Amino acid sequence: MAGVEKLDNVKEVEETNGNDVSNVVKDDVTEESKSDYKTLRKIIDELISTEKTYVKDLHALVDQYLLPIQKNNKLQSDDVNEIFGNIEDIVAFQDEFSKALQEPMKLLKDVSPSNEEKIFKRVLFSIGSAFLYFAENFKVYSSFTATHIRSYRIFTTNQNPALKEILQEHQRSRSLSTSLDSYMIKPIQRIMKYPLFLRDLCHAINPDSDEHYHLTQTLNEVERINRHINKMQEIYEEYGTMFDDLSKQYKKNKSHTHVVDLSIGELQEHGKVEWCNVGTIGLIHKDLILHTHIFIFRTAVVFSCRGRSKASHRSSEKRKSSQSSQQVMNDVLQGPPGHQTHQTPNHRTTHTPNEHPMVDVFQKVIPIQEVKIEDGEFEDSGQLHWWDLIHVNKNSKDGSPFSIFKLCCSSAEQKSGCISLIQKLARRLNIDINKKSTYVPFGGKRLTSLPTGSRPGLRKLSKRRDEKK
Repeated sequence: MAGVEKLDNVKEVEETNGNDVSNVVKDDVTEESKSDYKTLRKIIDELISTEKTYVKDLHALVDQYLLPIQKNNKLQSDDVNEIFGNIEDIVAFQDEFSKALQEPMKLLKDVSPSNEEKIFKRVLFSIGSAFLYFAENFKVYSSFTATHIRSYRIFTTNQNPALKEILQEHQRSRSLSTSLDSYMIKPIQRIMKYPLFLRDLCHAINPDSDEHYHLTQTLNEVERINRHINKMQEIYEEYGTMFDDLSKQYKKNKSHTHVVDLSIGELQEHGKVEWCNVGTIGLIHKDLILHTHIFIFRTAVVFSCRGRSKASHRSSEKRKSSQSSQQVMNDVLQGPPGHQTHQTPNHRTTHTPNEHPMVDVFQKVIPIQEVKIEDGEFEDSGQLHWWDLIHVNKNSKDGSPFSIFKLCCSSAEQKSGCISLIQKLARRLNIDINKKSTYVPFGGKRLTSLPTGSRPGLRKLSKRRDEKK
């Protein structure tokens, strides 16, 4: 540490010259403090200036691309949403966060050598508090990661050439210097930049100070949020197409009475479970190893059952030991007629290096309003923890269950976590799925439920523009 090295140098001076150490220490610490404050000021100025530039770029994205494209009606609303996603939510949120971040800057106008320690302490606490206050709301970027992936594919591939041409023509006709894809990468770059700023601030502060502890806690929280965003991006890269397809199919089914949102930002929990009665709905595949994942969104539970042939699995295990080349599974399993599945037309597959691809066997969306939970028929023991998730058929006259999913988790924590989360989500919709359950506070605040008063409530950017007119 720099402080230890300084003290060691002072001891050497004392031993060799016999001079009074106190004045040397005092002068040395003063010089170090001045150096630290200069560094802090530089880091803070860069944080604020780049924040202003970022917010300006967000508004330019909306003014130059989103609003004109919405007005010219050349694109359907689904296409606009696919390209821009929740960018308006990000702009609205970032406006509020930017104001909070800039609040303490006025204090630096009066800084002087006599009060710089006190001033910088207040400024650093204010910066850290801004991040902590809005920490959970940064998860709005989780949904945007999916938007960025979709838009990137449009810009860099021929996935939708007509849409790509419309966007390029829009830029040419208006002589816009910055392309849409250049704007769309900025939110991802910015959210990953915040931990770097906070880490630099921590390095420039006395490690024994209160503000260092405060900013360290802030850094840990922001890094946790970034890990969450990265995890959501990974999930969307693997399952995003499935979520998008299921969402479209669900909306097309006019018999559904409940609205579900399968945006990646709405995902609350996910995990692998054992589906013990998979054969009861006609999904007995003796030659297939099944893998079932449950995804719990705010408004729905999604099941995804994928399979890999046993022969392919054994072959894959042999290749892992011998490091031989991978073979691609040739046959795509077709489910038996009559059972309800939500499959894409070409049977989407997924695989990782050195593994055979897996095929989608069964997918299902269950609105939270149609979920009931019961204890499993077996007692929990070891790594076997049973519970039943029942999809209640609201169209049935007697309200009898449409289907029962007998599930087994590998740990008591996973089981209780899934059940308690579904219960809490149901309570938010005024549904009682288990009268014996106890309430556990739900972590995190929604973007739209920020408290009024000290921070103005967030609203859609478009609504703000309408109010100003």
